[in-house]
Amino acid sequence: SRNREVARQCPAATAAKAEDDKDKKYLAKGGAAILGVAMEAGGRHGPRLAAHLRLLAGLARRRDHMAGREARHHLQQWRTRLAVLLGRFTAHSLSAAFGEMPPLCCRVRVLDGGVRRALRPHARVRAS
Repeated sequence: SRNREVARQCPAATAAKAEDDKDKKYLAKGGAAILGVAMEAGGRHGPRLAAHLRLLAGLARRRDHMAGREARHHLQQWRTRLAVLLGRFTAHSLSAAFGEMPPLCCRVRVLDGGVRRALRPHARVRAS
């Protein structure tokens, strides 16, 4: 099919399209811009996410070197953390779909040269 052909030509086609869609949705305003990145449900990173993870890993490696610390495998650690986060989020979403637990909101932040995750239950609003 056409989708399979596109997927072969661009392995992260779905994530790349999601990144482009985010650019259209979140336009720069007042000098501030949002960088849209995406990851497919199967774990494949979008091109922009992959590029920025490599950039951040290089900066973290340089920071470690300048501080006299032993180099760490930042990129591998962050990819692993993102994969674990995706698996947890998927499990929680499936459980919520079957009414077993409240849905979770998932945000990933890049802080102090590392990827950290924040999972929190959605606030439920009841009609009065």
